[in-house]
Amino acid sequence: LVLSDARLTDVSFEDCHADMINLRMARLQRVRLSATRCRQADLLEARVADLSTDGADLRGASLDRATFTAADLRGAELEDVRGASALRGAIISPEQVVGVGLALIGEAGIRVE
Repeated sequence: LVLSDARLTDVSFEDCHADMINLRMARLQRVRLSATRCRQADLLEARVADLSTDGADLRGASLDRATFTAADLRGAELEDVRGASALRGAIISPEQVVGVGLALIGEAGIRVE
């Protein structure tokens, strides 16, 4: 699914399979991902405001240079995301700390031996 440069407002994705969805440079406002699989989603330079996730699978997503405002990512699978520093200000649950933390460590070029 290619939605690059799209403007999505008041949209809900429920029980979908949208692996590799292209949301490059898209503007998303009040978007909900519920039980939706978006593995390897491309959100390069996307502007996301008021995002909620409930059982969303965002593993391997590319978040490089994206901005998130009022993003509630609790319940989302966030392992192996690229550009994890874009999640600044987002809300995650304690269960997501390891996955997001490992992504941030990798982004910073820190080696764990």
